[in-house]
Amino acid sequence: MKVVLGTLFGCLSAFVFYLIFERIMQYRRKVRERESETGNRAGEIAMRVKVKLGREDISEEQRNEEMERLVYEEFDTEKHEVLAISLETETTAVGICCFLSDREIEFYWEKFPECCVRHRDGDDHIARNMMAAVSHWATKWTMAEAVNFLVRSRELVVLVSKGTTRQWRQIDQYEKRHSFNFFIQWAENFICDEVAGEELWEEVVAAARMLANSTEAEVDDCWENFPVAHWRRRRVRLQGENFHCIPHPGEVTPDVSETEATVAALEADLAVTNSLVTL
Repeated sequence: MKVVLGTLFGCLSAFVFYLIFERIMQYRRKVRERESETGNRAGEIAMRVKVKLGREDISEEQRNEEMERLVYEEFDTEKHEVLAISLETETTAVGICCFLSDREIEFYWEKFPECCVRHRDGDDHIARNMMAAVSHWATKWTMAEAVNFLVRSRELVVLVSKGTTRQWRQIDQYEKRHSFNFFIQWAENFICDEVAGEELWEEVVAAARMLANSTEAEVDDCWENFPVAHWRRRRVRLQGENFHCIPHPGEVTPDVSETEATVAALEADLAVTNSLVTL
């Protein structure tokens, strides 16, 4: 009986002691938090930040909204993640690549080489543009945790996702060489993991469509309503070798740069010949 009563009263005493101890610890924790907040407010250092906005004729409300957007970035991340898309017409290839951790956007607007247009087989220009984008940006995707890539062909998404097709092997060689994770989706019906980033995905698709249906002179007009228009943006140029990652029959049209170099060399030879004739 003594043992049972001792055990019972001991447990009861331990429970009461735990309740009292927990209340004391909560009180001390709240006191420390209040002291910490008071100390932070007392030790705040005012910092003057000069922000130069692109337009000078905007209202004060618009200026405040722009500054808030510069301070709080909704779409960036500390991880090396990429959002990219390739869209095309029968003659024009367009690609956009958003480097989320760097807050940087690269894009291209190119005409398909004449040989690729002349020897086009069905919808192979869609895969050709995709591989042109992958081959160009693969080195910058090195060690990326996720490269979310959008294309306009559902059939191409299925072929790349199978894991046994030629299209999959072409992507896989770049994925292994540069150690990035490639996730392809259909631009018309994609799944964005984070709801906050869905607006960016939608605007990337809209901007790519505008680029694909624009002339080269209208390229800069497609970014007015882009949600991260203040990010660094740079146009890049693709080479013929990027478009010929997928081979086609017939002769390959030389790059414009190669043609210009050949013409310059011929002009130089002609000048030397003329000078010798004059002598």
